[in-house]
Amino acid sequence: MDAFLKEIELREAHKPTTEKPENHERRKNNIYGHAGGSAAALFTRQGHGNYGRIKCAYCLGEHSHENCKKITDINERKQLIRKYGRCFICLKKGHISKNCSSNVNCNACGKRHHRSVCEGTGVPTDHVQSNHSILGSQSRVALQTAQALVKGVKGSPRVRVLFDTGSHKSFVSRKVVKAAGVPAKRKEWIEIKSFGQEKAEGKLHDVFELEVLPVTGGESMKIEAYGVEYVSQIRNEHVELKKRDYSHLQGLWFSDVCKENEVLEIEVLIGADYLWCFQEGNVVRGKADEPVAVQTRLGWVLSGPMKVNGSSNETNSMHVVDVNFLAQDNSSCTKLDDFIHRLWDFETLGIRQEDEVHESLKDSIKFNGTRYSVKLPWKEGHSALPSNYNISLKRLKGEQTSDKAFLSYEQASDGLAKGGFRLRKWLSNGKELLKRIEQSEERA
Repeated sequence: MDAFLKEIELREAHKPTTEKPENHERRKNNIYGHAGGSAAALFTRQGHGNYGRIKCAYCLGEHSHENCKKITDINERKQLIRKYGRCFICLKKGHISKNCSSNVNCNACGKRHHRSVCEGTGVPTDHVQSNHSILGSQSRVALQTAQALVKGVKGSPRVRVLFDTGSHKSFVSRKVVKAAGVPAKRKEWIEIKSFGQEKAEGKLHDVFELEVLPVTGGESMKIEAYGVEYVSQIRNEHVELKKRDYSHLQGLWFSDVCKENEVLEIEVLIGADYLWCFQEGNVVRGKADEPVAVQTRLGWVLSGPMKVNGSSNETNSMHVVDVNFLAQDNSSCTKLDDFIHRLWDFETLGIRQEDEVHESLKDSIKFNGTRYSVKLPWKEGHSALPSNYNISLKRLKGEQTSDKAFLSYEQASDGLAKGGFRLRKWLSNGKELLKRIEQSEERA
């Protein structure tokens, strides 16, 4: 009876609603229905009723879908998605993944499915990810983003650029260089570490020379960026709406304006190596708790805290703080050091002998007074050698067949010789039998 009641409760909870959601509900679902580009997350909840809480699509608990501890099996999660008619990409009801309008891919493997059903989760990739912390504060933080064009032989795709002072190097998404037709200039070995990581494996990355220019036209800037499959995602702060609340931002033109999507994908990350080549030094400040506008060659960018209006529908919602921290560590590339060390050994000492073989040779060598003797260096733990039993048996059967045929020949030859016939003239005889017939006739 308990299992039956539990099933009814789950079905009622998963039942799709026919009411049209309000704007703040739709915005909340768009934000928290997808897995953002996060490597780690700290969740806290602001206590104003049930509004703003995250509900797991699998166990209906108050946590994110990918952090469900009750249903951890990927196949079981997929069965629940099919059972209750949810989308495999956004986990919402009312449509299938083929008709899903979301443009957010899995940040673990880059494919079109939700992160919670990704079978490749935990496999290291060359993603440059952001670390997100979800806080229950009454403010949101804008990051320095702008839109630009990347010039190439195939075209000039429009991209979203993030200026990140916490990154030593610049990065670009591979789909951007593919669309623009920018060839790789060279390969370099680097290690990418995100916030909170102690160790990271090094990897060879393609280096691309990008020509970045403003969307309004003008002089372009050439930079070098490392190619990665995925850069990052950030939350849309709707700068075009928020600047109305601040008098010091009036009259400034911000290039990164998007009225539709709540989650924005970063295609180019400009680190500290080229950051000041774009920023022109003009800064417009307001009060201490207001955002700061910085002028760049791509237009004005906004950075800093933005207060949420107390009467706004977003007052009780949870907020995401993106921390983009990238580090390049060339001093601890252990694999590269090993390769160089081995190459140095080959060049200076030649091919080094294995210690075990050398020790075995020293132990087994003996001197009997006139010469030295040593055992053959049998390899320990090797697989058994194949047997030639089948080949030997086949040859033995062939010899027996030849003997029987020759005996039959002698018996027939004696009878046919009396009639004047010779078997060696028959073309149907085999080569082996003809040889033995010739030898027999020579003896006769």
